Amino acid sequence: MVPSQNRPSMNKKVMYHQFLPKTDLRTFIHCYWVYRVPGQHPHEFNILPDGYFDVITFLQGNGNTILTGIWTKALSLTFANTTAVGIQFKPQFLGIRHLSVNSMVDSSSSFNLRDLSIDINEISRLAENEQSLVAYLDQSLARNMGNPDENNPTTSIFNMIDSRYLDYTLKDMGEEWGLSAKTIYRMVKKTIGISSKTYVDILKFRESLIQKNTMETYSGFYDQSHFIKTVKYLTGQTPEKLLHDRVRILQYRKDLLVE
Repeated sequence: MVPSQNRPSMNKKVMYHQFLPKTDLRTFIHCYWVYRVPGQHPHEFNILPDGYFDVITFLQGNGNTILTGIWTKALSLTFANTTAVGIQFKPQFLGIRHLSVNSMVDSSSSFNLRDLSIDINEISRLAENEQSLVAYLDQSLARNMGNPDENNPTTSIFNMIDSRYLDYTLKDMGEEWGLSAKTIYRMVKKTIGISSKTYVDILKFRESLIQKNTMETYSGFYDQSHFIKTVKYLTGQTPEKLLHDRVRILQYRKDLLVE
């Protein structure tokens, strides 16, 4: 879940940056992100499905942290006078830490950052110094994870799906691993609350947007009709309308990702 502005041009006062975690955390964490909307003027944003779940801390007032589930539909939100710091997790993380993501599809709930060995006061203190903030998050999460087993069944299943969804069916993947498609379906559903088919559709949708922020490729889809149907199901719009409305698809822009 990452906000994406649906205005024709980005207000210069609004800032959004993504940062890659250190290499040995990337199996479990896609990125960190910082998002600022200063001032009282409200800005409307969209959230699009991307296959990740987030822990988000809003720094105004006493601070508020939420855990989101996987998003399967577009959502419009309005923000003003907001600074948010997010950690975008891959489902692989759920193989080493239990979080109730499966009960929060398209929703969120309050979350205690200390469960990840993170101090909200340090987040607030470092929010303006993004390099130091990223280093702190890396250090805290590495300490929290210890020596994670990347070969656990949940992490392994999601690694397999993420790396092969464009070329293999779930049946093909299962046969290679000695698992049935039904077993994969149950593991995915139990872990993130959505079917393996829906998860793969989100990955294909994500890939179509990564391709230079256009929707001219149908990688992994049967044909153009299947592609259009899937995009409409996930966003409520056709690909043409989605791009015509100039949705600012920030979570898919590689140029915003800082290594």
